[in-house]
Amino acid sequence: MLIRKLISGFILAIVLILPPAQVDSYVDKQIIILKDGTRFEGKVISSDDAWIKIKSEGKPHTFKRIDIKSIKKKMPREELLLPAEEAYNKLKLPKKKSDAETYYNLGLFCLERNLFDCALIEFDKAKKLDNKYAVIIDTQVRKIYEAKAEGKYDAGLYCYNKGEYKKALDIFEKVTKSYPEISLTGKFQEMIELSKEKVISIPELTKEEIEEELRNGEFLIPFTGKIANVINIYLSSLTNKNKSKAEEYCARCLGLAKEYLEKAESDESNPQRWRDYQIALYCYRIASWDRSLCEKLLTPIQKIRAKIDENFRNKLLCPSTVSELKYVEAFIEEFVSRSREEQVSRDWCRDTAEDCEAKARDEQNPSIKRKLLNKALNCYLVLANSFPEGSEHKKAGLYGWARCFEKLEKLNNVD
Repeated sequence: MLIRKLISGFILAIVLILPPAQVDSYVDKQIIILKDGTRFEGKVISSDDAWIKIKSEGKPHTFKRIDIKSIKKKMPREELLLPAEEAYNKLKLPKKKSDAETYYNLGLFCLERNLFDCALIEFDKAKKLDNKYAVIIDTQVRKIYEAKAEGKYDAGLYCYNKGEYKKALDIFEKVTKSYPEISLTGKFQEMIELSKEKVISIPELTKEEIEEELRNGEFLIPFTGKIANVINIYLSSLTNKNKSKAEEYCARCLGLAKEYLEKAESDESNPQRWRDYQIALYCYRIASWDRSLCEKLLTPIQKIRAKIDENFRNKLLCPSTVSELKYVEAFIEEFVSRSREEQVSRDWCRDTAEDCEAKARDEQNPSIKRKLLNKALNCYLVLANSFPEGSEHKKAGLYGWARCFEKLEKLNNVD
């Protein structure tokens, strides 16, 4: 018993004395699986297009790349259960202990886990210390910016089709300033010009200006939610003053709603279709102010709202690849400040991730199971990366990502 205690104490002392693991023990250690199923774990010593050499269990091993089935980075089991940001923070080292290669490897670590902002930070540190990484890093950065810009383009187009031309213009102009050298610059410039024309033709009226128009007998088409809200407030103020005038306005809105709804449903190729749906929705809502119409209009309002939500969800690909993931994150990023679209995007991310994870649980085919888990993992990442720190959605995304990552690791190890 005494001997056992002495041995345990000796081992504990060694553990305490040993220095903590450096970042390259996480990043550089590889698992090489040959086509015959043999596995080797070790640190890469050298590699080229034809060969790769690793040091495993103190001995060097050289393999032809054509004989290799897959190469994976090795991470300790406890790291697999950490959310991506926590794993990254745990691996970061003080500046004085790091060199360009370490920063570059850590950037790759972040890139593989879709921590794109963190990857950009680490790549920038590597470039400053050693210019040899500049070309390959610039290529990666350009791909990230292209994907983000594409997502923002569709976000701007979504606002444009809703009739929110000022918001669309802000998105398009912001992207051209943030990413001036992207391939989509021409498309952005075209949409900027179209949005400017619409903003001029449909001026952004203040609340007071809208009320003045209504008092003067003008009939405003609610091109935006802001105008629709002011009209509703104005109608409420007419209740005791001139109820018949308010009811007349509601009747005119009802006729306009039916007209725009018919227009939207008659031609699916019409580029203004979703804007027409939005105007129909606003008009139905204004018409429902009249209590005698309210109950009848509830069904068409719900149907149009469902169509608009479905269109929004259809914009969001179920992300299977890194580029699709960046695209979806960039698209959602434009809506986090607007409550309705924010809630729709959150619900979509959560529902899709949970659905894919549940299907993967019952799937027997390893290939299909892997694809489902990848989709679930990426949707959880969108949820985690696109929403505020500390929110329940972010926590759900982080721990959903961790679950799927571990399941994928287990599945790959079985293969």
